[in-house]
Amino acid sequence: MLLASLGISLGVLLALAPPCPAQAAGHTGVQVERFHWESDRLVAVTVRHSDLGSRGLGADVAVGLMPIFLPTEVVLPFEAGLAKALRVGPSTLVLKAGVAGLLLGRQLELIPGSQLGAAVLLPVEQRLELRTDIIRRRYWSRDSGTLDMGSIGVGFAVRRPSRPGTTSSPERP
Repeated sequence: MLLASLGISLGVLLALAPPCPAQAAGHTGVQVERFHWESDRLVAVTVRHSDLGSRGLGADVAVGLMPIFLPTEVVLPFEAGLAKALRVGPSTLVLKAGVAGLLLGRQLELIPGSQLGAAVLLPVEQRLELRTDIIRRRYWSRDSGTLDMGSIGVGFAVRRPSRPGTTSSPERP
């Protein structure tokens, strides 16, 4: 219930937030993500891409690999959703919500879910950014019922210049 109300709040925020014209760009990078579930702490290596349009609206997708389960099991956490970028000084705050899932490779089992989170992109160099994501997920497993998981991811992203035909401010120094 809490996740649903947070999702509705994020939807209202996305609809009412002012445009962010400086973010007509994509951000692609790699993170180390730490998942927290009950008393377990799992680590995943995650590739994440945010494609933010000229008004700050866009998509956020990610796929990861939890190496602790290798070689006996392949566990791939993934997510896809809508994102809204908001400029905060030189950095960018990305609010996001969407679907999530866990793919268990050996059994070919898909555990569906939803996700709600935020990311902060801090410029390091002209196109290099430090990216930190905080995400709350809820999965619906047939065997275990509802699984609530949170994660914190830290890594680097490369900002792709704006696409032709979009308005964007000049490159950051």
